[in-house]
Order: sequence, then C-alpha cells, then structure tokens
Amino acid sequence: MADRWLPQSCGTDEPKKEVERIRERFKSHKPHERDFTKVILNDMTAVKRSDWDVTYNATYVWLPITWENGVPGIYWKDEWKLEDFK
Repeated sequence: MADRWLPQSCGTDEPKKEVERIRERFKSHKPHERDFTKVILNDMTAVKRSDWDVTYNATYVWLPITWENGVPGIYWKDEWKLEDFK
C-alpha cells in the first residue's frame, strides 16, 4: 500500500519543482551542534501547513508484491484481485 498526498499533481511537473525549491532552500545548510541531554517540545498546533504538508486529500494505491528468485517486485496494475495470484 502507498499513498498519493497530492493526486492532482500526478502527471505534472509540480513535484519536480518542489524538490528544486527544497534543494535551493537547503543549499547552504550547515549542521549545528545540538544538546540532546534535555528534551524540548515544540507546540505545532498553531502552525499553518502548506499545500505540500497535508494528507487529508491522499488517495491510496494497493499493488501486489510478487517474488522472483527472492527479489520482491511491484508492478503497476490498473485492476487486480487476490485470486489472480493463487
């Protein structure tokens, strides 16, 4: 099972554009030292989510996993049923 968070973006170049925006934003990112000895909780309840940070409109994809010589394979099928794999 997998999900598609933004089914309306399927077949568009929007996912590629988003990856480029993220890459640009983190291009000069340098990790910093952190003190993990104390826990800090961030209240995220008031944070507004962007269009790329929502799951309410996700659709699901169910595909069978087949095995050949110990290697799993997942292949697209427009339609399938369990009986096809017995």
